Amino acid sequence: MPSRQVLPDHVRDAKIETDFLDSCTRHVVYEAEPSPSSRSLRREERWQRESLLGRGTFGMVHLERCITGNDNKVRAVKEIMKGIIVGVEDDWIRELDAVFKFSHPKYRHCFVRSEGWYELNDRIFIIMKYMPLGDLQINLNDEPLSEFEGRQITEQVLEAVGFMHNSGFLHYDLKPSNIMVVSRAPAWHVRVADFGISMRLTDQNTVTVVHRGTLGYAAPEVIVSTDHPCSPADMWSLGCVVHKILTGTPPLPPSLIYFGSTPVCLSFRGITCFRAKSRIMGETLS
Repeated sequence: MPSRQVLPDHVRDAKIETDFLDSCTRHVVYEAEPSPSSRSLRREERWQRESLLGRGTFGMVHLERCITGNDNKVRAVKEIMKGIIVGVEDDWIRELDAVFKFSHPKYRHCFVRSEGWYELNDRIFIIMKYMPLGDLQINLNDEPLSEFEGRQITEQVLEAVGFMHNSGFLHYDLKPSNIMVVSRAPAWHVRVADFGISMRLTDQNTVTVVHRGTLGYAAPEVIVSTDHPCSPADMWSLGCVVHKILTGTPPLPPSLIYFGSTPVCLSFRGITCFRAKSRIMGETLS
């Protein structure tokens, strides 16, 4: 499927030469020699798919293992279909743009790093670092964390969101399952992932889908869609994530969010989460 949009340089440079064999994927990798006068070395890697790690609205993620050599290394590979967002022909370029922008070494402590991408017909494959501890949703297991632990996680996600906004990007789908865990208590370390519906602040294209973001975490203006993306939407989602961390539940169950003739924001009126209220009032948040 040809794209009308030119790939950004950092995306084009990250593409990996790939062949699809019967039982594995073969990559051609070029490595620079220590000496500046030496030419790069060409070597091949073969990767075999092992298991499904997760599935979402816009794609699926598989665990793959290298079968070349003896290092036995593994990786996560996200597979997405081109044109899955209705009305946006080059939606996959949006994701690759954000992925490789924030795979730069200066952001490695905040985001899950990608090691390249490849394609086959109408499918895109994004190679990501495998995170064996999984995402924050799995690690929370519907149980609240302490204020101290919540602050650790929130500060790190805030730093990542700040980098995105200062670079002119919006995440638009912040939630516990898009926050990967590097280490758990007593010293939580997390990284933000999944730029499937991320946008640039300068992008005025309308993205028309049943809903953007995730119910229970997406801001009302994101759910009903807007032609003018805005950074406060990410802050709403982060607030919902913090609520989940401190109480074990999102602030509003998805079943209470209405569509159709009822404005989404009206569903938030007059609803009190007593568990959250008692939890927050019982601790001094600073």
